[in-house]
Amino acid sequence: LILSESKAQQKEAHTCSKITQIIPKMIRRFTTQIFKSSPMVKKAVLIGINYTGTEGELRGCVNDVKRMHKCLVERFGFSEENITQLIDTDKSKTQPTGKNIRHALSELVGSANSGDVLFVHYSG
Repeated sequence: LILSESKAQQKEAHTCSKITQIIPKMIRRFTTQIFKSSPMVKKAVLIGINYTGTEGELRGCVNDVKRMHKCLVERFGFSEENITQLIDTDKSKTQPTGKNIRHALSELVGSANSGDVLFVHYSG
């Protein structure tokens, strides 16, 4: 199924709109429970697995990661260097194997300081 550009843009806007409602609530909840002694850093791990070439192949999971990445950077002020993407359609990126996902999550939590916002997105 190929959506027209306007339909794709509408879908992206709708997805980002839903995210725009959820993330600020999460950030407020986390930031009200912590000390403000160090600046807050926003970090994310985004995982998208389309399972290309398998019986259970999916089509939109990597697109979900790309949209989420754009939304986190443009609307929520996440820095590019604090977002880790694991997708299975780009061999130049870290592949979303069990080992790599565990490593990325371990790095995310291990590098966190009091007051940081940690965000994990999985689509697959």
